[in-house]
Amino acid sequence: MKRLLISGVLFFVIYLWLSGPVQEHDSTSTPETITEEDQLTDFNSWPPLTHFQQQAASAAQHQFNGYTVTPLAEIQIRARVLAKENYYLGREADLSPTDLALGWGPMSRSEVVEQLTITQSGRWYRWQTLQGYPIERREIERNSANMHMIPANAQVAKQLKLVRVHDQVQISGYLVNVTANDGWGWQSSLTRDDTGNGACELIWVNALKRQ
Repeated sequence: MKRLLISGVLFFVIYLWLSGPVQEHDSTSTPETITEEDQLTDFNSWPPLTHFQQQAASAAQHQFNGYTVTPLAEIQIRARVLAKENYYLGREADLSPTDLALGWGPMSRSEVVEQLTITQSGRWYRWQTLQGYPIERREIERNSANMHMIPANAQVAKQLKLVRVHDQVQISGYLVNVTANDGWGWQSSLTRDDTGNGACELIWVNALKRQ
C-alpha cells in the first residue's frame, strides 16, 4: 500500500513537470489599439467590386506639407486597378505622387476590360474600344474613374507603391479640396456622373489594402 502511494505521488509530480507553468491572463489589461487600417474589413465581406461614398465628412480641416486639406466627403472603395501612373513634377506630385484608374461593377469584369485600351497621362485616364463597346458607353463612364491618391502616412505610401494593374484594392479615406496661401487649389469631384476636366476624385487615403 505504501509503495502504491509513493508511486502515485511520483506520477503526479512528473505530470505537473511535463505540463509546464500555468498561464495567467489579465482581464484588466489594455486592449490593442485599433487603427483605421485594421478597420478595413476582410475583402470577402465587402460587396463585390463596388464604389461607395458618403456625403458627410467627419474629419477636420488640417495642414499638410504647407497646404490646407479640407475633407468634403467620406469614401470607401473596393475596385479593380485598370491603370497606374506615377508623377514627379509639379505641385500636384508633391501631394499626390500616384493616380489609379479604378473600375467597379461591370468595369471590374475581365471580359469587359480586355476589350478596352486603357492609358493614363497628364493626370487623365483614357479608354478606347477595340471592337465596339463591350457595354454601354455611359456604363463605362459611371463605373470607372481616374483617382488622385494622397497618402496620409508612410504605410499608405508604401502600399501604394506595391499596387499593380489588375489588383483589387480596398481604400478608405476622404474626398478633399486642397488649397495654398497663394490661391492655388485642387478640388475633388463629388459625383460619378461627370466626365472630362474636373471629373477626377482627389482622395486623402487613410488606409489601403491590395489583393
